[in-house]
Amino acid sequence: MPQVAYTKRVPQYGLEFDGVLGLQFYTRNPATQYQNAPLLTLAVMGLKKFANGLGVGVVMGTVQLLGKDTGPIANRLDGFVGHDFAMGPIIIYDTKIGGKLPVSASLRWVPTISSSNRLKSTST
Repeated sequence: MPQVAYTKRVPQYGLEFDGVLGLQFYTRNPATQYQNAPLLTLAVMGLKKFANGLGVGVVMGTVQLLGKDTGPIANRLDGFVGHDFAMGPIIIYDTKIGGKLPVSASLRWVPTISSSNRLKSTST
């Protein structure tokens, strides 16, 4: 699963932008003869950080199937080509315990906005 990531920080405004582009490859399942097509994944985040350690932002992501799945079941489903797009808020907190040990926590809710042949994640 190769990935390329990029982070851009703009410290004078407390801003951070992150992106991760990935490609997932799968092997054929010998028991079912099911072969997943490669998946292209993209996740991006924009974050505003404050001096007190809190940060708020937005997270977006997409998964795109590059081609059709193959195998007896996949062929009956016309290759089961799917995609999805999700977006939601993120809250972070960064601090140091005893002034030395860095600790971070994040809470995010990223529900599916648009989906085809993928599991939807709209519940909390």
